[in-house]
Amino acid sequence: LESVFVHECCHILVHEMRMWASPTVSSEKMDEVAKHEERVVTTLAKAFLWTREAGEDTFNKLHPKPKARIKR
Repeated sequence: LESVFVHECCHILVHEMRMWASPTVSSEKMDEVAKHEERVVTTLAKAFLWTREAGEDTFNKLHPKPKARIKR
C-alpha cells in the first residue's frame, strides 16, 4: 500500500510537465509521453522508498533499542 501511495504522489510531482506539450501533439506521441512518465514515476517512488528505508536502518544502527530485562 505504501509503495502505491508514494507512486501516485510522484504522479502529482511529475504531471505538471505535460502542460509544456504542444496542443498539436498526436495521441500516439502523448501515449509515448505517458509511458515515459510512468517509468520516471516508478523510478522516483523506488528511490524515495529506498531512501526512507536506508535512513531508518541507519537510525536504528545509531540508536539501538535497549535490551529488555528479564524479570525474575
